[in-house]
Amino acid sequence: VFMGFNSNPYPYIANADCLVMASESEGLPTVIIEALILGVPVVSTNCPTGPMEILSEWGSVSLVDVNSEESAVVSELSQKIEAVVGESFSREVVWSKSQLERFDQDGLFHEWRSVLSSSESNKIL
Repeated sequence: VFMGFNSNPYPYIANADCLVMASESEGLPTVIIEALILGVPVVSTNCPTGPMEILSEWGSVSLVDVNSEESAVVSELSQKIEAVVGESFSREVVWSKSQLERFDQDGLFHEWRSVLSSSESNKIL
């Protein structure tokens, strides 16, 4: 079912059993992070760039090789969706397993500040 444009997709995502992203490439697949924040598990193609980094804590449970033959990608997506949905991950498990604190803006700010401060003291800039 294709719902068409909706200015607030979060209620749909929050009530989903799983979010599936089947892209050949992405910049920053924010929808994956948003789904995890909403406590929804994700199955995604392992396209450049982002899914592997965001879903690293999930291992092979969530990622499908995008470089495979189309029928293999579809088959593997289907298998992984069934496995994830069959597992019935609670929101708390999704949050914990995803280690979302990695994306906290305050933590990222302090990491970058530390890198820049270190670079300045070493005159690498």
